[in-house]
Amino acid sequence: MDVDNEAQPTFPALKTQDQLLTAFVNAANNHGLELSVTLTVKGVVVSGTLISAKQFLRELGSITKGAKGNAAEAFGNAFEQLADDISETAQASYIHLRNARICAPGQAPMPAEGSLWRGSLASVDGWYLGELR
Repeated sequence: MDVDNEAQPTFPALKTQDQLLTAFVNAANNHGLELSVTLTVKGVVVSGTLISAKQFLRELGSITKGAKGNAAEAFGNAFEQLADDISETAQASYIHLRNARICAPGQAPMPAEGSLWRGSLASVDGWYLGELR
C-alpha cells in the first residue's frame, strides 16, 4: 500500500487577516493614507478614520501627556519614542483608527466624540470604506 497516494485529511484554514484590508493598512503605515472605514469585529461595529501606527502612537503620546499623575509625561514620551522607532516596512497585524466610535444595536454610537482605537486585523470579520454617522 502506497501511503503517499492515499487521501490525506484536510483541515479548515485558520482565520487569517483580510489581504485587501491589510493593503489599506500598509498604505496608511507606509504612505500616510487616511480614510474612513467601518469594521465588524466579533459582532460589534467600529467606525472611524484609518491612520498609521506611527500617527496612532504620536496621538496616544499627546493624550497621555495631558493626563494627570506622575507617570503621564514619561508614558507620553515613551509612546512618542515608539512612534519614532516603528518600522514602516513591517507587515501590519493591527489596524488603528482615529475618531473611532463603537456601534451596538439599539445604542447610540460611543463615545459620541470618538477616540483612538487599535484592533487586531485577524479579528476583523468584515469592513467597508466609509464611516457610520
